[in-house]
Amino acid sequence: MLRLLTSDLVLDEPDDFGLEDLPALCRIVNWAGMLGSRVLLSSATLPPGLIAALYDAYVAGRQHFNEVHFPHNNETGVVCAWYDENHSEVSLIHDQQTFTQACKRFTDKRLKTLTNNEDVLRKGQIVATKALPADTEEGTLGRDKGNERDQFIFKSVANTISQEIDRLHNAHYVKNESGQRVSVGVVRMANINPMIEVAKKILSTSPPENTQFHFCVYHSQFPLALRSYKESRLDSILTRYDENAFWAQPEIAKALSDSPVTNHVFVVIGTSVVEVGRDHDYDWAIAEPSSLRSIIQLAGRVQRHRKQAPAKPNIVVLDQNIRALKGERVAYCKPGFETPELPLSSRKLTDLVSTEIANISAIPRMVEPTMTKRDFMKDALPDNKSAANSVSSFVIQEHRAIRTALNVIGGDINHEQFYNSPKPASLWWDESAPIDWSAEFIKQTAFRESAPHEEFTLQLSDTGELNWGQIDQTSLPYSFVKQNNRFTTESFSLAKGNCWWFDKSAQEIFHYFAEKMDGEIESVSQKLGVIGLRESKSDRPICWAWHEQFGIYQGD
Repeated sequence: MLRLLTSDLVLDEPDDFGLEDLPALCRIVNWAGMLGSRVLLSSATLPPGLIAALYDAYVAGRQHFNEVHFPHNNETGVVCAWYDENHSEVSLIHDQQTFTQACKRFTDKRLKTLTNNEDVLRKGQIVATKALPADTEEGTLGRDKGNERDQFIFKSVANTISQEIDRLHNAHYVKNESGQRVSVGVVRMANINPMIEVAKKILSTSPPENTQFHFCVYHSQFPLALRSYKESRLDSILTRYDENAFWAQPEIAKALSDSPVTNHVFVVIGTSVVEVGRDHDYDWAIAEPSSLRSIIQLAGRVQRHRKQAPAKPNIVVLDQNIRALKGERVAYCKPGFETPELPLSSRKLTDLVSTEIANISAIPRMVEPTMTKRDFMKDALPDNKSAANSVSSFVIQEHRAIRTALNVIGGDINHEQFYNSPKPASLWWDESAPIDWSAEFIKQTAFRESAPHEEFTLQLSDTGELNWGQIDQTSLPYSFVKQNNRFTTESFSLAKGNCWWFDKSAQEIFHYFAEKMDGEIESVSQKLGVIGLRESKSDRPICWAWHEQFGIYQGD
């Protein structure tokens, strides 16, 4: 808050925050208004519900500022401005209705410009994943992964992805002067552990004849040095404004010179880290669905720099995610907008979208769909009174989830017949329930509240030995305590025709950074080998699996 006294507030991509973080986001905007600061929201995909709530929060705070600094001035307006690459507007806004109308006018202009000037760069297609046998028992994600049922699901998803990788490559490759065909694609999965299982099965399957696959597994659970190295190389390779620079990249040039095969397919298999904050340009993408927001984010990484309109679909979305294939009642969550209280009516994506996948754009996020009272009303079933009616639309689901997280649905009179969040963000500034200095509300809606983590370090000794451990800070000087028993180093053999895109070992990467930092290898690895991992909820510690290319995950 002290910074807000003398600074303005810039929120970059505020719509990327999870629903659980929106109350805290609204609070800081409310405080910015109260302290007289200006607020800038920077995003191309702001939902109307979020914009309206942030405006209300700011105005409520600004009223306190005006009462103190301008007690004799009846002016209650707020200066608002809208900017994009084509237009800019500034207006003095006095009420929510005028603000909403101004937002809609600006959005309509932007949509008209975008639809008139842009080619369709991201064409999507939904593909089916083989269903489970009828006699397969249901289970729960993350449990008994080694059983026959789960392995069938992982194998089915892997087979579908492998087939689509080959098909997408043949439709969207680029050629070098020697006639070798290259494409770079991304496979985005929802969660780390299922992703590793699927990735292992993909890498255990040989590619078609005259084809070589180059794989990079990318997620958040790598030691800092290893993740940083991958990200720096991906940033360089996937900056594709200049196609000549792409062919000159060391990994691309070496792969083409080392293998005479015609087709080289470079594939990133990752989680949401591939789509958030990465300025990468891929030829094609495959997505395990979790929300329309994540599909739009991923699509923004296809033809991001070159902007070449494809003749065929360049984005494939699986018709079900792994949770749905496992038969879980709430499937499109973590990440996603489905909850037990806000259910979807189907697990199949073909039932949940209409035209949003054929031409993937930010429009479904920017324009709120027509929603009815039923979409917010409580389920009429007697055993489900605490939940809203199910809906059959990803778009409606996301916008109603945002509205529910931010506001009291139905107002003060009729809200009993509607499903309402127990802690909507508007409670903070709503005059009918003034709790704007309640520490308890802050505690219950904390920003980025997560499970406790413990920090580990992958250390490279002067003798070249890798050890997992923790830094003991209970006494000086700090000491490195080995914890190798908490990590199982796994081995893995690639099928013929598959290889690793970046094949540097952990030792080589640590030496690379030690040379750049001009430091001792043991000291550098202690600084750059760190990683925070989830603590066990029980007395029994979690034992992690570790592989230089797959990262850290929970093994069998």
